[in-house]
Amino acid sequence: EILRSLDDFDREGAERALRRGLLDCDIGTVGNGFVNSLLRDLRIRWRLDHSISEQKLLECSLRNVLANCGTEASPEEAVLATTLPGEPTEIGLLMWAIIGRRNGLSLTVLGPGTPLSELSAAGDRAGAPAILLFTHGSVEPSAVREQLAAMAAGAVCHVFVAGPDLSASAGDIQATGAIPLPSDAVAGLRTIAGFLRKNH
Repeated sequence: EILRSLDDFDREGAERALRRGLLDCDIGTVGNGFVNSLLRDLRIRWRLDHSISEQKLLECSLRNVLANCGTEASPEEAVLATTLPGEPTEIGLLMWAIIGRRNGLSLTVLGPGTPLSELSAAGDRAGAPAILLFTHGSVEPSAVREQLAAMAAGAVCHVFVAGPDLSASAGDIQATGAIPLPSDAVAGLRTIAGFLRKNH
């Protein structure tokens, strides 16, 4: 239904489908069953014909759903979240934020393009209990790993890395001092919540 809404450039239809898939269905099927399936379908769709307008429409729809899906935590309880350098979209991160809100874990989503060099200080200033970085691919380029290592070293809180395809680069992520999360969004967010509970 979401892909049909993109075909018709129908924001309201996309939002209805996103609410059903992310908020109304059984929590056990959301992560791999909805989030990763949709990301895979979008990757195939946009590999053949990458539509920036469709991407922006879906991001707009996700932000609208996020704004209307429950009570946001106070700033000092919210996880600071952005994408890794070079990510062209925040679609996956916004879906994680919506599922987090559904489960009582709030994310302050800064959006793509936030320099990693600023995140440690931003997290400290916000009093954020953790920093979450999202990638739609893997953590391959050495420059990204170096930036991630520098940021993790300077952070006063845990740094997590999430994405649907991290299994091959989990060791590289751990070597930087950051924590790779399970590809399933629900399991990944519960992992963050578990770390936060231990530190309280």
